[in-house]
Amino acid sequence: MRLKILLLINMIFTGIVFANSGQRQDSLVNVNNLRIDLERLADDSLKGRATASPDEKRAALYIAQQMKNLGAKPLLDDSFIQSFPLEAFTMSPGSRLSFNTGEKEIEGLKIYDNYFFLKAYVKGNIDAESDVVYAGYGIREEGIDDYKDLEVSGKVVLVMGGMPSDPSVRDIIVSKGITPDMAFKIRTAQRLGARGIVIVTDSANTADWDRMKLRGIRPQHRFPGSKQKGEFFAAVLRPEAFREFIEPALSHLKVKAHSSLKTEIVNSYNAIGVIEGLDPVLKNEYVVLGAHHDHLGIIDGKIYNGADDNLSGVASVLEIGRILKKLGGNKRSIILITHGSEEALMLGSEYFVNHFDGIKNVSAMINIDMVGRENRDTIYAIGSARLGSEMKNILEETNSQSVNFVLNYRFDDPNDPDRMYYRSDHYSYAQKGIPVVFFYDHMLKDYHKYTDDPEKIDFQKVAKIVELSYKMALKCSNMDHKVSVKNP
Repeated sequence: MRLKILLLINMIFTGIVFANSGQRQDSLVNVNNLRIDLERLADDSLKGRATASPDEKRAALYIAQQMKNLGAKPLLDDSFIQSFPLEAFTMSPGSRLSFNTGEKEIEGLKIYDNYFFLKAYVKGNIDAESDVVYAGYGIREEGIDDYKDLEVSGKVVLVMGGMPSDPSVRDIIVSKGITPDMAFKIRTAQRLGARGIVIVTDSANTADWDRMKLRGIRPQHRFPGSKQKGEFFAAVLRPEAFREFIEPALSHLKVKAHSSLKTEIVNSYNAIGVIEGLDPVLKNEYVVLGAHHDHLGIIDGKIYNGADDNLSGVASVLEIGRILKKLGGNKRSIILITHGSEEALMLGSEYFVNHFDGIKNVSAMINIDMVGRENRDTIYAIGSARLGSEMKNILEETNSQSVNFVLNYRFDDPNDPDRMYYRSDHYSYAQKGIPVVFFYDHMLKDYHKYTDDPEKIDFQKVAKIVELSYKMALKCSNMDHKVSVKNP
């Protein structure tokens, strides 16, 4: 009996308790806090927290209150909420893309089943009729010219998505640092004076067409005044539809496009608090811990609660804030932020980094976006070496001294077809030259589906992320220099 008591006392004083799984857990991490925050924000009453909706605002207000409760201070204008306007736009019901051979229309193509318009590239009303010019993979750079001998001015270009399979061509693309994604292909076609572009999606983008077409159905957002210039449109086409309907008639194909937008001005919200640093000089520099709180809202009557995407990150940021405030050991100030409009091309983080006067004083940014699913002992760590080796060194050192995750760097591959490095809020910070790391679980089964619910969250895994992140934040906060953006 005495031995058992001594062992228990030893566990308490070493700061280690054991979860039901038998794995160690930092005693500062309160799993019940994680569960409460996540389940409250994932409740059906918040209707999936759609970007720039009243429900997103309600979520941001809850988060702001928790920041205030844990002892953080407002960062901007004596408020924990940063509101920003967006233009929300949807396609009008009559929008349509049709192909013909000059003699008859090709039947069988249905909007959202086989194609949809990329709303960000539609300005006002589009009524276009044109020859189709096939331009391979739509790349025009030194050493690669899919547009050679083609006249595309005023015409509609059709290109394949992704990268060519030829290894020699792929090597040139990689060596030049080219990322031939949809935006790249669209910019190239615009630069050459095309009237529009139709992109046949590659396999990486069509693995889940139902998820992809949500981009076409649900409202899209952009900053007011940022409409595309000129009469131009872009659309994507499912590869099966290309092979069945379009490819046989490619040599003599014409296209008609009719589309228009319905727009309105809405507001989105960032929730922001700061735990001030203790050093009188270094407190004017910052370490950022971020997540995003918006999700997809209600689609076809089903509520998309987004428990993993990304309430696992939001709950983590709040719990990290509680721990850091309790410890009180940070020399630099630590910003806690949950971004709105991440599901709308990371507009919330873009707005923050462009409107925060102290952005040049940010030393590092840790982004937590989907961390409550898949293997408990593994996490994908993305981008830590993109701007220098020190951030990755801090990550690996902290990890080895704490939770010992298996760190998976798969998505740091420059040829990553999913382009994960460019798809969450950390990227807005990286564009400002700030070292980042993005923690991500690669949950696919329920990604962007209404089945992403709280009962599937592994809170022990989230607790490990919290421990790793707060300890990384403290290291970054207490170094005698900002995290370096240079390699040794």
